[in-house]
Amino acid sequence: MAQFDIHTNIDPKSRSRTPYILDIQSDHLDVLATRIVVPVQKIRDGDDRITRIHPIVEIAGQRYVAVVSEMAAILARILGPVVATAADARTDIVAAVDLLITGF
Repeated sequence: MAQFDIHTNIDPKSRSRTPYILDIQSDHLDVLATRIVVPVQKIRDGDDRITRIHPIVEIAGQRYVAVVSEMAAILARILGPVVATAADARTDIVAAVDLLITGF
């Protein structure tokens, strides 16, 4: 597992709304049983998203939104296969987490 890897969501209950999960936890903490993740969802027409807290990531040529406002910790063992990386969006993702925590 690597920071900014995008994984397939293997949970059948939430997969239709959230097809992917973005791992944002530092690689230096991979000894922990959990990972801090962000749901990655399809962009829908008319979505009200705060662009600074909901950055765009690309997966297989399609644009998705990383819903940083819904980040959570999950068990690392339930992450699905890696399908992409969001390393190129690192600055936007870290800024979104910072905004969520500090308000700035």
